[in-house]
Amino acid sequence: MLFVLNKLDEAITQDIAALGGEEDKSILLVSDGVYYGLPHMLAKLESLGFEDIFAAKDAVAARGLKLEAPVELVDYDRMAEMIIDGYDRVVTL
Repeated sequence: MLFVLNKLDEAITQDIAALGGEEDKSILLVSDGVYYGLPHMLAKLESLGFEDIFAAKDAVAARGLKLEAPVELVDYDRMAEMIIDGYDRVVTL
């Protein structure tokens, strides 16, 4: 399952926990959601059991952020591939 997160919202972590359960899950951070990739915010995502954490390279650059592992920066082609072919279920929050 791929979660696409486009904003900062404390309630989103509760939604992810309810929707994702124990399934294998990854997250793609886009728009203002890339702020979750900052070191002090990553703990929230890691506590939800994400296997992979991706962030839109252009959104990160536009906000002047520097994200480090475990966040993987991806371009639009890779994001499209992930959304269209990479996962059985995609949830946008």
